[in-house]
Amino acid sequence: MKRTAWPIAIILASALAAALALALTGPALGARRDWEPDLKAQLIDEYDCELEFVTGLIEREVDGVPIVILRAHCKDGRAFDAVRDSPELLFDLRACNVIAC
Repeated sequence: MKRTAWPIAIILASALAAALALALTGPALGARRDWEPDLKAQLIDEYDCELEFVTGLIEREVDGVPIVILRAHCKDGRAFDAVRDSPELLFDLRACNVIAC
């Protein structure tokens, strides 16, 4: 039986891709989700939206200030783009008008 280097190369490439993805995504999932209760309360107060899940989450720190960018999805199907560039501020919420082609 002839051995090939392909399985090892595939495993190494997969491991490298996973390590790179982890390095680019920042902290572990949930490590900095202290903003989530604020987002939930704001969505309820302003739009009567019960948060079901978020997508497109980006958490970064710029000059020591945490920045949060995401899309919030309500249980009733609505969605909002949300940005917060300081923990002391409310999220800037903008309704997403999802269009199907």
